[in-house]
Formats: sequence, C-alpha cells, structure tokens
Amino acid sequence: MINARINANGNSRDDFGKAYMALIAVDEAINNAMSVLATNVLHGRNYPHADSVDESILTATYDREAVLTKLTTAIDASRDVQHALMGVITADD
Repeated sequence: MINARINANGNSRDDFGKAYMALIAVDEAINNAMSVLATNVLHGRNYPHADSVDESILTATYDREAVLTKLTTAIDASRDVQHALMGVITADD
C-alpha cells in the first residue's frame, strides 16, 4: 500500500515512525469519540422529536450502530496504513 522507502536524501526511519505514532493517536481519538457518542450523544433522550419513547430508543440505536460502523471502518483503515508503515520501518535498508 505504501511504496515509499526510507532514503538517505529524503525521509528517515524516524519520519515514518512519527507518522505511525500519529495514526496511533488517531485511533485513540476515534475510540474516545465512539465512547462519548455511544454513551451520551446518541442516547434515546436526545430524540425528543420522536413520536414515542420506543421510537426514540430505536432511532438512537440505529444512529449509534451506523455511526459506530463508520468510525470502526476508519480505525480499520488507519490500522492498514499503520501496518504498511511498520513494513517500511522494519524493512532492511
């Protein structure tokens, strides 16, 4: 996925490592956002416009699942890039 390589005249192993660590931070931030969304924001009480309590709970559940699926997909993509970066970092020069 990443065809870039460490180069004496370009980026160092450390540069690739910094990108890797930044992606780790992205994963942590997404996980934190998922927690807040799931336990607070996407809660049935935030759907007062629903016709009934049951509808508000169902709508909140649907929204929560849809949002968490998208964020999980983002984490999966981040981890794919992390894996590719680690391949570059650990490759023999």
